[in-house]
Amino acid sequence: MEPISDETISLSSYSEEEDKLYDVLNQNIKLEGLAAEFFSKLRGLGIARFEKRLGAGAAGTVVQLKGEEDALALKVFEYSKDHVFLAADPKGEAIALSLPSHAHLGNALGLFTYDGKHVNFTKTYNPAALNGQIIVGVLSRSLPGQTLSTLFAHRKTFSKQEIKQVSKQVVMAIRNLHAAGYTHKDIHAENILVHQTVGGINAHLIDFGIACPISSKRERVDWRKFGYLLAEMGGKQLLADPQFFDLLYSENRGVLNGKKPYSGKEIESHLFFKGL
Repeated sequence: MEPISDETISLSSYSEEEDKLYDVLNQNIKLEGLAAEFFSKLRGLGIARFEKRLGAGAAGTVVQLKGEEDALALKVFEYSKDHVFLAADPKGEAIALSLPSHAHLGNALGLFTYDGKHVNFTKTYNPAALNGQIIVGVLSRSLPGQTLSTLFAHRKTFSKQEIKQVSKQVVMAIRNLHAAGYTHKDIHAENILVHQTVGGINAHLIDFGIACPISSKRERVDWRKFGYLLAEMGGKQLLADPQFFDLLYSENRGVLNGKKPYSGKEIESHLFFKGL
């Protein structure tokens, strides 16, 4: 990790796009001098051109930047020791750097950290090197679409095919995440990004702010939260569907009610998803 340049940047030298990005950093970082250092790092990487704001919430503000080829998404965090990365207890956005590429999993391209003196940028997951540093930003590809929550607010209902399609893709993302050794812990409609394609709705699981190493208990939490998500999408319209009911509410094997619930592999191959 190389330190940022010591070059002093004059506000008058900013382009309009850079000025907008600097404002976003200044408003969100909330630590004197750190926003300027962060901006210098982005400018040195050639990705300081603001395009639009993608979203904001308790976890941070997300903006779209112009990349050399693809549009990029930068999530900016308020400076806080709550965002420190500890190699002995790895969790949070740094985990997204270690994830394999997958069609429905929104992994990260790079991580911005602050060591108390410099803002650093890394593309590789190295717990020892990251230890003690505070995460201030995460870089990823800017994916098209909107959150499932927003789409649901607009649409109110989905067809059975759409429900099967989106939920199967989420299942695949969760299984891929678990296979990599991590759990998400925050699976809900706000953390599913969807967009319409010729073949239907395409979904991505995003936001790894509280992700952590896997355990059987944490794995079960992910699948239970998936169950709540599927129940929200299916609503009352699918309660009469025996396969939907079995997957979620079966007394013995249901994701939400089962005494011995289906495993991830069994969920992905469940008859509810037949035909996809």
